[in-house]
Amino acid sequence: MEDNTHCVVCDKLAKYTCPICLQKYCSVPCFKTHKEHCKKKPMEYLSVEAMNDDTIAEDLTFISNAQAYVHTLVTKRRSVLEPAYKAKNLHKKLKRQERKPRPMQDEEGKPKSEVQKEELNNQIPEKTGLQVEETQHHQNVLK
Repeated sequence: MEDNTHCVVCDKLAKYTCPICLQKYCSVPCFKTHKEHCKKKPMEYLSVEAMNDDTIAEDLTFISNAQAYVHTLVTKRRSVLEPAYKAKNLHKKLKRQERKPRPMQDEEGKPKSEVQKEELNNQIPEKTGLQVEETQHHQNVLK
């Protein structure tokens, strides 16, 4: 029976495990030596008759780990792409608002309060307060 606690290169006490073949090694130089001929052990084909509870459990564990890994990647992808997507949509929204300025008067023709003007200025950062007043003036001229 093989002792799995010793380095496969120098036979010292092993601290690490190769992620590819799961062999044990003790240091970086030993890992570099091992890495030159390291290959993943190929999976042998098992017929249905040869399968037992242990092999099915191993397969389920493998599938669960793969599913968790994919879920992690999807989550990371969303966390990277969602801010860019939101910024793109905000940019489109601001462009639409720029094309269709809101009136500075209510239905009765009364000027809106200064607070509402300030809200409009905050929603459209490209326009200054002077530009909003010019827009109001142009709307009044068009009426």
